[in-house]
Amino acid sequence: MNTITILAENINNCDLPDVEKKTNITSIMSGVVLLILAVTLFILSGKVESNLGSSTEIFFGVIAIGIALYLFFAQREKMIDTTTNSVVSKDRIFYNANDLHEIKVALANKSFSGLRNVQRQSDGNVQLIFYFSFDRNYIAVQVHKYEPFEYKPCSEIYVFRGDDAEKLIEELKA
Repeated sequence: MNTITILAENINNCDLPDVEKKTNITSIMSGVVLLILAVTLFILSGKVESNLGSSTEIFFGVIAIGIALYLFFAQREKMIDTTTNSVVSKDRIFYNANDLHEIKVALANKSFSGLRNVQRQSDGNVQLIFYFSFDRNYIAVQVHKYEPFEYKPCSEIYVFRGDDAEKLIEELKA
């Protein structure tokens, strides 16, 4: 019950079970407030007599617009675990290609302590991509191997819940 295996999919392109994308209202509202602040700063910059004050207001107005655009376009959606309403985030860890078999065996057998024996790297030919909930009750994970020009899936997508998810997240975040 705690483990679901999805075959022949890429974790980056499939719909994960119990995860849905929702509009991030907080991000959109923050963006609107920043845009209003930027417009106000631009209007006030014309009424300030000193060049330094005017330039400062324009500078902060441009910064506010940049942050607002980031909030509108990069943060407008968030993934939610529908069973616990916890936010789901994506992360990845890189490993050496020699560790591929050991990683796959650890996931398939739920022997997550076996992941302690493999050395993480800043960049490698194997990457472990995982989506995890902040409450540590959900994790979906897949192993990818670098083949010419791209990383391709070389394992099933494993979805763990409950204690299994918490143990795996603890190992990956250690």
